[in-house]
Amino acid sequence: MLIKSLITKTGVLYNIDTVKDKNLLLKKGFNIEELEANESLKEKQKAFNNAIQTHLDSKAKEFRYDNMMSARSYTGYENPFQEEAQKLAVWASSCWVKAGEIEADVQSGNRDMPTIDEVLSELPIYE
Repeated sequence: MLIKSLITKTGVLYNIDTVKDKNLLLKKGFNIEELEANESLKEKQKAFNNAIQTHLDSKAKEFRYDNMMSARSYTGYENPFQEEAQKLAVWASSCWVKAGEIEADVQSGNRDMPTIDEVLSELPIYE
């Protein structure tokens, strides 16, 4: 279970799930629904990021790397895998750029929140 919390500017930690803290936050003028919506958005962003990273790591594993970070470790010096690793790294970067564009469109109201599968389907294809 995720504990929803808020740290105020003065460094006080409140747990949004407890009645006592929720009442204190209401008295201090915080909008609990907005805080909970922001926490939900953070949870969704984390899920999207994890899914995208898993997608990237899966592609790197097709080339016998442990994950994308491992592939990227071969990009900066001459070695038999450098060209392949650079191609993977460029593709991974383009995927993150696309993910950022999708996120910006959602935040600006230009599109509805997509599903994880929809986001993955919009990422660039590795060629």
